[in-house]
Amino acid sequence: MGADHWDERKLDFVPAILPAGVASPFVIKLSTFTLAFQVRLPTIRVTSFTGALRSLLREQTGEAWDISSPTSHKSFDEWRGTVARIIRLNVRLPSSDKTEIPAFDGLLKESHVESASMVLRSEQGLETGADAIRQLLDHIDHGHFHASATGVRENGEIAVETVWDSELEGESLITAVAVDSGTGEAAFSELFAEAEFGGSEHLSR
Repeated sequence: MGADHWDERKLDFVPAILPAGVASPFVIKLSTFTLAFQVRLPTIRVTSFTGALRSLLREQTGEAWDISSPTSHKSFDEWRGTVARIIRLNVRLPSSDKTEIPAFDGLLKESHVESASMVLRSEQGLETGADAIRQLLDHIDHGHFHASATGVRENGEIAVETVWDSELEGESLITAVAVDSGTGEAAFSELFAEAEFGGSEHLSR
């Protein structure tokens, strides 16, 4: 697989061949710390890319970095109505042993946990009408739990992922751009345009 590798001697990216794995092209506008990158479903998603970049920046600089997304404010139910299916739900449970959901309360109390989180995942789509999930969503709606959900929005023949976050009270915006039919990669000119004019991720420390 082809990728660009950072060369410490040249202080620049140079072409390289990796034996395995998936890479994602990205650009950073240094004057504003604005970031644009390409998702590569199902391997590289918004959260996996930003998490990896956040860890890389922390490792290289020794400082804590944050990556925030441009958001469109809407409730979970409003967002849910715009997606074909929800494929992941990440929930961080409170540190106390009382969630008001009996099945979880018993687990938290008996395990003496200080914090807990759960990830529900289904590429075919979660059944958000199920009783346990509805109880979770009700608590999320009242601000008792923090959660993020990943949905798939059909855009013609292209499936676009969108992420809703309870702390942001909205969804992260993802822009569809043209990709090379041979490599499947977005052109750097498209990514530069997104970093310059679009609603891209923003780095801060």
